[in-house]
Amino acid sequence: MRERIREWRLPKHAPLPLEDIARSLNPTLRGWEQYYGRFYPTELRKLFEYFDERLGAWLRCKYKKLKGHRDGL
Repeated sequence: MRERIREWRLPKHAPLPLEDIARSLNPTLRGWEQYYGRFYPTELRKLFEYFDERLGAWLRCKYKKLKGHRDGL
């Protein structure tokens, strides 16, 4: 699943607003949560933390005003 997140290549979505990106990725993330969340909640939480970190890094590059922020994105 981490490989799949890497394949999404968030920087290529740079011209799109965050809402459009969320609309395209949410079905996959929701499916993972429904399927794996029941039996592997700890591993799924780690995966979502990884995704949040990747998304946060991309947002900090896209929006320079967020550059110094690490928490609360």
